[in-house]
Amino acid sequence: MRRDVQDPFSAVRLGPATLRNRVIKAATSEGRSSDGMVTDELIAFHRTFAEGGVGMTTVAYCCVSREGASAPGQIVMTRKALPGLRRLTDAVHSAGAAVSAQLGHAGVVAPKKLTGVTAVAPSRFINPTSFAYCREITRDEIRIVIDQFGAAAQVAVDAGFDAVEMGSYPYTDLYMLEAARQFVPVMRNTKLILLGGITNHDHVQTGLREGFDFVAMGRALLREPDLVNKMIADPATRSRCTHNNKCMVTVFGRTHCVLDPQRRYGTVPTNAPEAVALPVAES
Repeated sequence: MRRDVQDPFSAVRLGPATLRNRVIKAATSEGRSSDGMVTDELIAFHRTFAEGGVGMTTVAYCCVSREGASAPGQIVMTRKALPGLRRLTDAVHSAGAAVSAQLGHAGVVAPKKLTGVTAVAPSRFINPTSFAYCREITRDEIRIVIDQFGAAAQVAVDAGFDAVEMGSYPYTDLYMLEAARQFVPVMRNTKLILLGGITNHDHVQTGLREGFDFVAMGRALLREPDLVNKMIADPATRSRCTHNNKCMVTVFGRTHCVLDPQRRYGTVPTNAPEAVALPVAES
């Protein structure tokens, strides 16, 4: 399904929210939330993308429960986290962008050393990536996790988020486009976002021409948080991201582009607290 392309950098509605453009900062695990709470460093991280011109930034991997964490430094969506979450959404909104929360439960990849409990799976097995034992989840526990997603979504609403996200390489340009095309002709009552390998104005235009309503960028924005502003000023702008995927190893600390570690959005401040394991006991 191809259609006439509207200006990708003009305001657009996403449900009840209005985004200033159709470019979304994709979720990239951040590692900036010690003890499962919002920090000033996390707020600065997302405000940078808002100031850089995105229509919406996505706060990555907001755990619906402590046992659903996948790595240190992730937010846990409890009522206790509300004041910090509200400060985060206010900061992003004041910079002109909308903000989304990516809700998640790590399931089989929730490490016991972090959560204090054995990971759950559809059936018991040994995780081939970690060699850790995973036990079978019960029907009652499935219902509990469903309720946890609902409760986490309510926390997001109360904190002022505009949206929630329910959550292969090697790199090629627009590497998800071929697989994503199948959804365009059948999805009639929702907005579609194209993710994967979008690094320049031509890619944005291609996504919209193919029938998608928005595009999402991840690694390219880690490299240059102001890439959207650059593309608006000069459509010929090309991302400086080399797509080496080495930013993936930083998700267990503070996610950043390894090619530009001295920039303020990637630098680890000398006085920043280390990401620590989440307390096991519920507060």
